[in-house]
Amino acid sequence: MKKILVTDDDPRMVEIIKSAFEPFEDEFELFTANNGQSALKKVREHRPDLLILDLMMPNGHGYGVCREIRADVSLNDVRILVVSAKYFPQDQKDVLKLGADAFIPKPCSLKQILHESRLLLEQQDP
Repeated sequence: MKKILVTDDDPRMVEIIKSAFEPFEDEFELFTANNGQSALKKVREHRPDLLILDLMMPNGHGYGVCREIRADVSLNDVRILVVSAKYFPQDQKDVLKLGADAFIPKPCSLKQILHESRLLLEQQDP
């Protein structure tokens, strides 16, 4: 079973993203966090296969979360999917440069999030 951590400061967005994975509960175990600091703690605690991450959050924005995860060699296998309202091309370039594996601008479809998540998780399999 693949572990996914969904991180967003908007509880509605967390629930919406979680709903995309509900039909596949036998494949995925989901955890949530509502800020960057909590996300980092849960990444270290649960070692998720995938982190779905918002950029604009209190107590540690997504840029810092990406930077810290990529600086920790023991977390190199965590895939990072950024889903953010910061949709300018420079935002996307910056977060990918920091180590995110993919970027989806909000608003987006749940189908898009699920598809990209599956692609990133497949990259982990030998």
